Amino acid sequence: MTDEFLSQDEVDGLLTGVDPVDRAEGAPLSSTASDLSGVTRPFNLLSQELIVQRRMPAIETLNKRFCRLLRVGMFNFMGRVPDIVASPVRAIKYADFTAALPLPASFNVVRPNPLRGYALFVFEPALVYLIVDNLFGGDGRFQPRTEGRESTPTEQGILRRLLNAILQQYEKAWSELHALSFELVRAEPNLALANVASATDVVVTTTFTISCGTASGAFHICIPYTTLEPIRHVIHGTGDMSERPVQDRRWLRTLSRQVQAAEVDLVANLVTLPLTVKELLSMSVGDILSVDIPEMVTAEVDGVPVFDCRFGTLNGQYALRIATVLTPEQDTFPGEQLA
Repeated sequence: MTDEFLSQDEVDGLLTGVDPVDRAEGAPLSSTASDLSGVTRPFNLLSQELIVQRRMPAIETLNKRFCRLLRVGMFNFMGRVPDIVASPVRAIKYADFTAALPLPASFNVVRPNPLRGYALFVFEPALVYLIVDNLFGGDGRFQPRTEGRESTPTEQGILRRLLNAILQQYEKAWSELHALSFELVRAEPNLALANVASATDVVVTTTFTISCGTASGAFHICIPYTTLEPIRHVIHGTGDMSERPVQDRRWLRTLSRQVQAAEVDLVANLVTLPLTVKELLSMSVGDILSVDIPEMVTAEVDGVPVFDCRFGTLNGQYALRIATVLTPEQDTFPGEQLA
């Protein structure tokens, strides 16, 4: 009967997850795949988070200037001078930003012209009730419940006025760094309808806390890093000449030579005939299509007009004589300067 019971070494071996023989011989415990799963994780070298790890002193300076301007704007809006504090600038994933937002909240999609993309201005419910209470003569002693109800039409109207006051001061704060104009696109009570980035995109966020007496509330500004990327040399710099990008003339000359050696296809459409499908199907061998040869034809490279030409022949071959060289308009991106 004693053979049916486990020995003490076997019991200890089951509890520690190792073979009793290895335990008896003093062999070191081997790490299993489940043990390693807690300390190893995949790492993507192409992740955008690596690019945004640098500090953004220009944004931090901008936020301090914005707080000073907003105190004046809030005084004109509500007749009181509130205390406004900006949190440190954070570069995090959009999913992490949205997961920390209190609900319900007011989500406002804003376009930062002339940059591409959208920014998100989020007003916490405590801030909404703080502004409404002060505008109606309260002192913030009573805090209503925020769960399970949407904003009233009166609150929505006050929110629009508050957002306009904030955007006006935010534009002034940006004017000394890079001229931007902020335009409200839409206001949404639901975050799912106000997404400005995908869950894995990196966004630049700042929280501003407004306090009046014992009551306080906060709003958040969230801008995707891809929107700020055209002016990244501005937000990562301090405004000094040493921080501005320096053009590498040697690299530009090398790139210019390589581009000039690239082969392209020059296409010139002599004539185009509009036909219906019925007319095309009714055609047969011997039919004649009358065309008018234009005096000038446009030669294109990859759909971009480059020359106005005259059509003719030379040495028994069809040829084009260049009459005018078409120079495309030189567009620049925000923050980019032509050499």
